Amino acid sequence: MIRILFADDQIPEYDIPESKISQDEREMRKAVQKLKDAGYHVDVARTLKESIDQVKKKRYDIAIIDLGWYYDKSVSSSEQPTAGWEICRAVTEANEALLASKLTKGRMKPTFQIMHSQRLMGDATITMTAASRGALPVFKSYNQASHEALVAAVKFVEENAIEKSIEEVRKTLAIRIASKTTEMMMQQLGTPLEEQRKWFNLTFTFVAASVALLLIGVITVIFGNLPVGTLSSLGSIISGIISALLFRHLHKSQASAKENRKEIEDFFDKTVMPQIESVLKSTSSG
Repeated sequence: MIRILFADDQIPEYDIPESKISQDEREMRKAVQKLKDAGYHVDVARTLKESIDQVKKKRYDIAIIDLGWYYDKSVSSSEQPTAGWEICRAVTEANEALLASKLTKGRMKPTFQIMHSQRLMGDATITMTAASRGALPVFKSYNQASHEALVAAVKFVEENAIEKSIEEVRKTLAIRIASKTTEMMMQQLGTPLEEQRKWFNLTFTFVAASVALLLIGVITVIFGNLPVGTLSSLGSIISGIISALLFRHLHKSQASAKENRKEIEDFFDKTVMPQIESVLKSTSSG
């Protein structure tokens, strides 16, 4: 049986009589019942905290998520209009954790998200944001037609998206692993490369200055009274300083960068690539 989490702060508690709730709340109660009548197991979460806790504790095939949480007084007024994105984020994180734990093989699938909001018709950015986050946008209204549309959307997800969504999540997870690794590699390689650039620039500057000094010395020998032996000694001193100090440090920084690059390549080949390959291979076996 498909398990559904219905996260909406307008769904009243079961023990509250019809006479004590608003018309909108009565319709949301009917929406839940409509899903149950269609053969789905439905858990209801009526607060933002309860919704996120349920996502972390249980695994659902589908999460129907309300965008605005105006009835939940524990949510600040500034966060109420878009608090549903917090639940979407929790679902995404739970999906990634599930796949990373390798518990999906043949048994467990990631949770598919449905963004259920009355504001979809008036704000196109909500629809686009939902789609970019992998959530199916479904218009929410307080009538029978809306409830039937929601059931139809759930059936569509059940028949077409649940099995396919695991592949997309796995690919996303593999990309994130590669991205994080690349970032780490660049950070680790950055210091030796920076050191190498510093000594290269210093060596280049010193060599250019030395050449200029030698030219001045040559001109002085030709047109002035500087002994040739003094010019020769000056050239030897300059060459000795460059060889002993600058080139030594340049070669040292180059060797350090090369060593770090080799360590990173080994780490990528032995650790990161097997993880990515495991994630991608499990797509077919999941």
